[in-house]
Amino acid sequence: MQKKLLWLLPVLIAINQACAPSRFVEPLEKGEVSVGGTFGGPVIDFGGPIPMPVTTIEVGYGLDTNLTVFGAVHTTAAVFGNFQLDAGVSYKFLEQKKFIPNISVAPGFNFIYNIENRIAKFWPKLDINAFWNYGERRNYFYVGANNYFELSKTMALDQEQISPWLFNPQFGHVFKGK
Repeated sequence: MQKKLLWLLPVLIAINQACAPSRFVEPLEKGEVSVGGTFGGPVIDFGGPIPMPVTTIEVGYGLDTNLTVFGAVHTTAAVFGNFQLDAGVSYKFLEQKKFIPNISVAPGFNFIYNIENRIAKFWPKLDINAFWNYGERRNYFYVGANNYFELSKTMALDQEQISPWLFNPQFGHVFKGK
């Protein structure tokens, strides 16, 4: 039984890989500030599935009750000589009514600059999430999609770009507290 569970873990990680989660599925309250971080990342094949750590430090600010502006610096990228950041806004445009979820959208971008080679890349992105608040603290669970758009016609080593759209399904749960 334990061997089956150990085998299942890399499979679950592999099917749920994404570049980054949505920064703010639920927008912050007006004037609210949030500082946090993420730890996660893709799985690479290195004689077996190996999770590759990707870390960020993020900040968000509630411009209005349904609108949050956010940004993040990618700390793992910095270790490898890259300046990488992502930024955007999160907007809730549909309020929850019983089983009909809140819906939020988060347009933004991801930018990376390799300091040694002086090469920059820019990716527009669009996250769409459905989330359901519950309980006194308004915890929530969500499902959604993180979408990256590749603007370059070529990949590394001048290979033809085969996928201009990277679709990453996501799901999660947020516990709120004081």
